[in-house]
Amino acid sequence: MARWLGQRERDRAEKMVDKLLSWLGSNPREQVAIEQEFDVRLGPTEASAGRAVQVRGRVDRLERDAKGRLVVVDLKTGAGAPSAEDAAAHPQLAAYQVAVEEGGFGPGEVSGGAEIVAVGTSHAAAAVRVQPPLGDSEDPAWAEGLVRDAAAAMAASTFRAVVNDSCPYCAVNTSCPLSGKGRQVTR
Repeated sequence: MARWLGQRERDRAEKMVDKLLSWLGSNPREQVAIEQEFDVRLGPTEASAGRAVQVRGRVDRLERDAKGRLVVVDLKTGAGAPSAEDAAAHPQLAAYQVAVEEGGFGPGEVSGGAEIVAVGTSHAAAAVRVQPPLGDSEDPAWAEGLVRDAAAAMAASTFRAVVNDSCPYCAVNTSCPLSGKGRQVTR
């Protein structure tokens, strides 16, 4: 690696650490855990094609807000951050909130929302994007519905191709009918 490239990456890393430290210094919530794993099972319903849904993962930070609710924080080091509107319906954050509500971090816990804290952006400070608590939503079941829909899609024998922001980086674009490079892979 060229010396200047190494220095540039080091400078970027130092800026990310500074943004994270600044955000941590102003964050009023109590840290509960870092890199906390969870594993929850949602019972079978029609929405999940009659199958139970297993949701497993690990959250970057788990915090408790002033009301005693758990807040999941997802740290991002990439150059981009979702818009505030996109964060409100962000599937990953939604799945984390479902995990909280379903006992993935202890029985009886209530979600206080979720956040993306993006430290790799060109902003001077960390870009914070909030997903409100499920209990504050007009439809508190929207996130579980999203998780169940994803599980049903993953269990299906076919997938529907959908254009999205990840298309330019997709590892399977050569078999995608929407990319222009796609071709039939089965008969």
